[in-house]
Amino acid sequence: MKTKIAIIGAGRIAYSLTSALLKEGYIVDTIISRKINSAKALAGKFGVKKYFDDKNKELAGSCFSSKVEIGFGRSVLLTQEELEEVKNRLGNNEKIPFEIELVRNAKDHLKFENYRMTSIEIQNAVEYLMSKIMTKYLTDEENKTDDEIDEKLKDFKEFRKILRKATFDAITSSKEFQKWDEKCAKLRHSVLHRGKQPDQNEAKEALDTGLSFLKILEKYK
Repeated sequence: MKTKIAIIGAGRIAYSLTSALLKEGYIVDTIISRKINSAKALAGKFGVKKYFDDKNKELAGSCFSSKVEIGFGRSVLLTQEELEEVKNRLGNNEKIPFEIELVRNAKDHLKFENYRMTSIEIQNAVEYLMSKIMTKYLTDEENKTDDEIDEKLKDFKEFRKILRKATFDAITSSKEFQKWDEKCAKLRHSVLHRGKQPDQNEAKEALDTGLSFLKILEKYK
């Protein structure tokens, strides 16, 4: 029996995703959306019995729990903590930060033994958050235009130089930075440019060091 899946969101992508999953024989168990009418409409179209928004913990006689898999355009298990975060963001009309989606992609790929994509997605998450930090610094502190920022961030050496300025040298001298650079950044480079096929341990190290470094970066958002 295939795993039950919940769909978060009720827009065009959610309709396409639900349709595709059902055609492949998956069980779409629950629809979650900020607006209950949107969730109800999507559920009704495909015969999904359970649907709710952030204000409804229980609909159609069944509570939603972290035992159901969540679909963000893919299948991924959320922890209870992650599930609560999703509910809170839906309730506050907040979007899920892109770096969080990338992290969940990486965890999902590791779970399904796609180790190349694990290394790529976790590194993407780190680079995306670093770019946000540096863009803010260049805008607020150096009054750079969007075009000037784009040019600076294209240069890898300049990229790291700006990161040091934006974080007062605190990040680049940290052990988390060194481990990320060695186990995550270099692995992704080898995967993309040398066709390396990492093993499970390498992929897990990339994910773990990437997550540790992301925690440091979060302080400078």
